[in-house]
Amino acid sequence: MRTRRGKIARLPKEIREQINRRLDDGEPGTAIVNWLNGLPEIQKFITEQFAGQPIRPQNLSQWKMGGYEEWTRHQIVREHVRLVAEQTRDLDADLGDDTHFSEILAITMTAELAIHAKALNNITDPKERWQKFRQLTRELSRMRRDDQRAVRFHLRREQWEATLEPSEESPEESPEESSEESSEESSEESSPTTSPT
Repeated sequence: MRTRRGKIARLPKEIREQINRRLDDGEPGTAIVNWLNGLPEIQKFITEQFAGQPIRPQNLSQWKMGGYEEWTRHQIVREHVRLVAEQTRDLDADLGDDTHFSEILAITMTAELAIHAKALNNITDPKERWQKFRQLTRELSRMRRDDQRAVRFHLRREQWEATLEPSEESPEESPEESSEESSEESSEESSPTTSPT
């Protein structure tokens, strides 16, 4: 993802977040621009960074076609991950506390791939669509290989732990066995030793 250098892209993150949410709510661009230029912190930022030139509707239009679109895709991915997490809670009893960060990351990447797969329908150029499709299939194949390696690793670890269980657990003596051994030792000590005749 390339770094954006427009006016709005250089504003503080919390301000950009408010702009995105206002756009998402359908607020008119002129109202957003007027609101921005009226903020004291933005006026100071404009004076320091842009020689006092205010934010114009053109700046907001450029942001809508770039940064806002990225933000929208990110919100969709977050929603997908949230839904997956809610469905995964039903399996917590089976998974226990063994879910690792790598597994959570894999869920996020899967949701991201799903978003890009849906975006293929919006590409009208056959050549560009084919290139994007090939990129997605390569990523999907790589993720499937990683999943298979993870499954094999977990199986081998379970097998290895199973071989360690008998040797790590020392057999405990039962009270009856301990009592019998004590009685035998006491009997041997108390019995007289006879010399051979």
